[in-house]
Amino acid sequence: MSNPRCKGCGREIIWVEHKNPVTQEIKKVPLDPRAPTYRRNEAGQWIRSDAYVSHFSTCSQANQFSNSSKSAPPDDPWWNRD
Repeated sequence: MSNPRCKGCGREIIWVEHKNPVTQEIKKVPLDPRAPTYRRNEAGQWIRSDAYVSHFSTCSQANQFSNSSKSAPPDDPWWNRD
C-alpha cells in the first residue's frame, strides 16, 4: 500500500499524530519520507538517521497551507532531483 500524497505538490507523505507537551493538543503532521536526515554517531561521524522531516519544510506549495507569509522553497530543490 502506498502512502498518501500532498495535495499541493503531489509528493508522497506520511501522516503522524503529534501531541503538544504544553497544551496536550493532538494534531496530525505530514512528514516527508524521502528527505534525508543525519546524526552524529559515538565516533563523531555523521551518519544517516531514521528520522523524518516535516513536509512543510520540503513542500514547494507549503505557503498555500499556512497562514504566514514565509517564502516557499526553490522550484527545483535538491530533494526533488531524481
